[in-house]
Amino acid sequence: MRQLQRICLWVFGCVLLLLSHLTSANDGQRYLAVLLLNTNRSLDIDLDLLEGGVKAGCNAVHLTIYWDQVYTTSTSQADWRKYDNQINLAQKLGVKIALRILVGRHVSRIQGFWENEHRQRDQQGQALISGYSATYFSYAHRPSVEKARAFIKEVCQRYNNLQQQGIISWVSVSTTPTQETAYYHENAPEGWNYPTVFDYSPSMQQEFRIWLTRKYKKIARLNVFWETEYRSFEEVTPPVSFKYREQVFWGAAGRDWYVFRHAVFKQFVEQTTQTIKEVNSSYRVMTDFGSVFDQISVFCGTLAFRDLNRTTDGVKINDDLLYDHRFSTDLLRSNVLPGQWVLNEVFPILKQGQSPDLIPKQIDENFEHGAHWVSMVIDTRATLDLVRPIIRQTEEKWLKKPFSAVNPVDQMSYTLSRVVEFGYYSGGVYSEWLNRAGHVSNRKPVNIRMVEDLLTDTLQGSINQPPAVQNMMPTKYIKVHTDFTYRLKSEVFADIDGAIEKVEVSGLPPWLTFQNNVFSGTPAQTGIYRMLLRATDDDGASVETAFTIIVDNTGRANQVPVLQQAIPAAKGVYKQPFTYTISDQTFSDPDGFISRLEVTGLPRWAQFGRKEIRGLADTVGVYIVTVRAFDDEDAVVQTTFTITVSYPVVSFDLVQAGKPGERFLIKRLQNGEALEASGLPPLLNIYASCDAVFDEFELQLTGTYAQKAQPESSPFALFKGDGGFPTVVGSYQLKGNAYFQKELISSITYRFQLIATDPVTKLPISLTDWTLYPNPCNEFLNIKLPDKVAVQKIQLVNTEGQTLPVLLNAASVTNQLLSINLRELALPPGLYFLKLQKGDFFWEVFKFLKQ
Repeated sequence: MRQLQRICLWVFGCVLLLLSHLTSANDGQRYLAVLLLNTNRSLDIDLDLLEGGVKAGCNAVHLTIYWDQVYTTSTSQADWRKYDNQINLAQKLGVKIALRILVGRHVSRIQGFWENEHRQRDQQGQALISGYSATYFSYAHRPSVEKARAFIKEVCQRYNNLQQQGIISWVSVSTTPTQETAYYHENAPEGWNYPTVFDYSPSMQQEFRIWLTRKYKKIARLNVFWETEYRSFEEVTPPVSFKYREQVFWGAAGRDWYVFRHAVFKQFVEQTTQTIKEVNSSYRVMTDFGSVFDQISVFCGTLAFRDLNRTTDGVKINDDLLYDHRFSTDLLRSNVLPGQWVLNEVFPILKQGQSPDLIPKQIDENFEHGAHWVSMVIDTRATLDLVRPIIRQTEEKWLKKPFSAVNPVDQMSYTLSRVVEFGYYSGGVYSEWLNRAGHVSNRKPVNIRMVEDLLTDTLQGSINQPPAVQNMMPTKYIKVHTDFTYRLKSEVFADIDGAIEKVEVSGLPPWLTFQNNVFSGTPAQTGIYRMLLRATDDDGASVETAFTIIVDNTGRANQVPVLQQAIPAAKGVYKQPFTYTISDQTFSDPDGFISRLEVTGLPRWAQFGRKEIRGLADTVGVYIVTVRAFDDEDAVVQTTFTITVSYPVVSFDLVQAGKPGERFLIKRLQNGEALEASGLPPLLNIYASCDAVFDEFELQLTGTYAQKAQPESSPFALFKGDGGFPTVVGSYQLKGNAYFQKELISSITYRFQLIATDPVTKLPISLTDWTLYPNPCNEFLNIKLPDKVAVQKIQLVNTEGQTLPVLLNAASVTNQLLSINLRELALPPGLYFLKLQKGDFFWEVFKFLKQ
């Protein structure tokens, strides 16, 4: 009986454990966590911040555990006190705990763990060292990876009892100096950061050569794909690009390098995930990326994040406050597997001029579009004071409501190859999402599905492909008793994965020879002579094609190729990738084939190869490009076309101003248009956009109303929040400057008018001369001047008879409409008289109320 009871109790315990795991795996709670980066090694320095964040309303704590703080040397005893103290306090406060295990180390504390040669190296050959003098090992150096896995296992074993109690929410592994998992994107061996690409360490390069050997089998095959001339795989090095690091991943070599880096990184993610789950399979594991879509994600190796997360339980990124969080959350949510979480991180450090509203904006947009968890860095008492009301607001708005699935309004897809080469912004993914999600004033969730096309055939080239006939041999007509010479063009046959080693001819007539790919001879009689050409590649595969020579009494001279259709003019955008393909239909040859193209006159940033012009358009201008087409006997025809590179186009959207939910798009402004004031809402705002990547915008409105703004985050609006300018009849000038990394990339000026209209008939109404409006007024006052009347002096008189001069910078005249900026005058509310001198002794006087 006791044995049966023990069995029943054991089965009951297993069921409870399974139910606990299922409940944990399907956790319907949203979380806002206090994130302690633990950069300070002092034992209890952050406990007050942890407690303060939880008491303000956070329902979780997120801690970073440093390998080099637990073990400062390879022989020291483990010191867990700092993390134990934080975890014990979190337990007492009754909140969930997330653990970030950082396996990078301070550069002075790597001895006994790995050697200098095992550190990741950039494309300049420099070993990694960056923030806080941190470094980490190459993912391809297996002994270092195994040492890191041993520490990860030790952490998970130490806190396994908390996992069994359901206190641990999830675990992640990070490597980089910024506490993320990825390849790093910059280096500072001399103390200052420069952008670069990793990892070019000896271990990584050796593994790359092995991978290439397995993929291509023969160096000749790699040379065809890469367009190189290596003699052996031991000579091969990964591609580099020092001027434009984006071009590291261009071309076949760049794609191979990207796919290989991804494979090595994925193996590291899977190995560390396996380590954690071997301790306890119920551990929830998250990847902790910096970003998966910004400009540096391609260098970090995180673009193909869906494939990287095949074995994990979710994906976390660390958005900048200025990012479009709706887009990033849509992107993550659309590509996680069923049951996986979406997480984000808020770093509430405001730059000069930034509004604290950016912090709740990120949290709200994350949760609205499907995030389960948001971590908030709280590193000082000042930060805690700043975010305390935001935490309380978030608790009421989100944490007391269960997580619910998002219902997208639309869906779209994109390819990995597209964003590896061009990014999400230049590649058009973000702009397509904007079109589908709706205007910034009321955006909705959209599913953005990634097609990981680069990863589908990583062993392409391992099986030999036979050669093919690229151009059929033309029939040649020659005159009897006339010397004949014809060189066989290399473009007749093509071998996509190797080289044509030999061409043999059968059926040669007695008068004709074929040596060194040249036919030569003198026919003694007329006739039709048919031969067979066989091309054999470097793997012994072959292909055949026929060749006919007709000998008659006249023969035919070679005809030059012809221009079949003009090459259309090409357009590019400044600082954006440019690609342009010359169509196969451009040229034709009436008695042969087009063997090759030559292109001259390209801008210095462009290259031509395989019928495609490509490059990063870093100069504006019009370039006349010449294209020459050669036939199989080297006769030539040429044509020209233009490449025009222009600055990006800036667009302005007129929006009804107000609180979220009240804003809506009225229309996209056109330069010089007139809008009926009676058909517009009482308060307006203007949002700016650009058809190129930009990160800062300058907006300036002048005329009937004046306002300046320099927003550094979306929406790039003239007014922050629910602000706007009143719908006042008059003439306006709107200027916009778009910047990327502090460089001006586009500038434009628009003019538009708001005209008075009859509210019933909607017909324009002419303002009567000397009309003053609005009255009462607030910030601006406008007066319609008669034609050919100029105001010589402006005075304001208050009810006490005091005269207040109006400076020139406070008044402007456009199309006989005088606008006075009362903000510039700092005019207090009250009743005033406005005096305008229109001649030596003539004044017009108006009475108005300043609110």
